[in-house]
Amino acid sequence: MILLTGATGKTGAVVAKTLAAKGLPLRAIVRDSNKAQFLQELGVELVQGSCDDKARLEQAMKGADKLLILLPNGPQQQAMESLLVEVAKAQQVKYVVKLSSMESRPEVDAQVPQMHLAIEQQIRDSGMDWCFVRPNFFMQNLLASAYTINHDNLFAYPSGKGKVAMTDCDDVGAFLAEVLSDAKHAGQSYEISGPELMDFDRAAEIFSQVLGREIRYVDIPAAEYQAILETVLVPWHATVVTELLVDIASDDYVHTTTTFEEVVGRPPRSLADFVKAHKAVFQGGQQ
Repeated sequence: MILLTGATGKTGAVVAKTLAAKGLPLRAIVRDSNKAQFLQELGVELVQGSCDDKARLEQAMKGADKLLILLPNGPQQQAMESLLVEVAKAQQVKYVVKLSSMESRPEVDAQVPQMHLAIEQQIRDSGMDWCFVRPNFFMQNLLASAYTINHDNLFAYPSGKGKVAMTDCDDVGAFLAEVLSDAKHAGQSYEISGPELMDFDRAAEIFSQVLGREIRYVDIPAAEYQAILETVLVPWHATVVTELLVDIASDDYVHTTTTFEEVVGRPPRSLADFVKAHKAVFQGGQQ
């Protein structure tokens, strides 16, 4: 039995669908059962509850031998992931797969990468088998810029000339499903990426080519960017997103890898293909 967290999110839904297609027994802990109807249709056993509820986690992990830790970023994320590890060890779960990030290194000060590092170490110390999956910038992050791309033909980040190895969430989900389905991946920390290392000027070129009009990238001051985010996000979330984007400007570690194709057996999606697939979103009122 594989216990899934985050199964109603973009990435987690791909994990659930891929594993269900393989005929593997699945259970998911979900907060909102109304969002989980598709999981029931896939045959996934549901436990309603939150990952900060120890009793619910104990119930969900009974009989499970594998666990996926896939939680959205939030101020309680580290505490919840830590509890997941604690309960998994007590319930004798054998194998834990955790979604981490390529940025999670000791020299990166941002809160989210440091949280990932702490949980990775807790998992290593637990004695359970483990596999860490570490993508870089998600292509889906660009969907949040659809309004300015539509109306102003631009998108803005406080990332300077920094480079990213953009990865599609669907590819991340497919990769997670693969390493969950086969424990031969135990002990691996996989860095996965899309096919191209690029700065955001290059990303703007790709948008321009696909959409048929000029799209610009604007390097915006961090304080200004965070102030914009705080109009739509809680302060904690606005802060950590800004931190991650600012770190891109000075991070020369990020790189592309061939790991996705080696493990999954197909090439990862390109940014051009991603923009084409979401062209209606980015075209908006443009003709």
